[in-house]
Amino acid sequence: MVAQALLLCFKLHESRTAVVLSTAAATLRQLVMFVVDKVVEEDRRMLLASELEPITLPNGTTQPLGPAARDASAIFEDLFLLGNGERPQFLQLEYLHKTFALELIESVLTNYHELFHKVRGAFSHLWPVLKRSSYPQHPELLILLRHHLCPLLLKTLSERSAFPLTLRSTRVVFLLLKQFSAEIETEAEVFLSLLIKHVSSETEASEARPGWMRVLAMEIMRGFVSFLSRPWHSDLTVLKSSLCGELEGCVTKKG
Repeated sequence: MVAQALLLCFKLHESRTAVVLSTAAATLRQLVMFVVDKVVEEDRRMLLASELEPITLPNGTTQPLGPAARDASAIFEDLFLLGNGERPQFLQLEYLHKTFALELIESVLTNYHELFHKVRGAFSHLWPVLKRSSYPQHPELLILLRHHLCPLLLKTLSERSAFPLTLRSTRVVFLLLKQFSAEIETEAEVFLSLLIKHVSSETEASEARPGWMRVLAMEIMRGFVSFLSRPWHSDLTVLKSSLCGELEGCVTKKG
């Protein structure tokens, strides 16, 4: 039922009529939020063993999930696949513009980031003092981020993509750095290294990036450095050291 409703809205989103397109886009955002809301509601109650079904994740592991969590996982994975130009598995959709796919992903990461790394019930009162990556609420969502979203963003930022797609990609990268650096530390280091490369214009002449790419990279760096300067981010020491090393190397080369 959810897949059919989403598919109908995705088809309407292809309309050339502005009113139909904008209405379909707004409805899609609400539908995706509705699916995630169901996951939040599902987490608040004790699921019966009969409600849990295992799904196979991209890294080869299996994870038992309730009905709402299975729907959310399938939809997220398809958004990542469609954004990367691959065939979806849950949605019967041939194509989705990368910019809109990333917009939907950004909405979820902005409004429901705690769902990806919130500790479970008995440990919730210890949340301020526990490292987030120790007790992931939905490890399947983090695995999807690592295996699908991070490669998609790295590919987009490494290519000469159009401004709207690059802008949306950098916004999602900043969200990942800000909200999930403790969980995807290795990927965060790669993103920072790539951004510093753009800032320092450290590319071959044939791969020269437009000026606005450098501005976007600098804006992300500014926001993330400000984020790291807060005292409660002591669990990101390794990432801070890596960032300082990258910046020091950049300054040394420029000197």
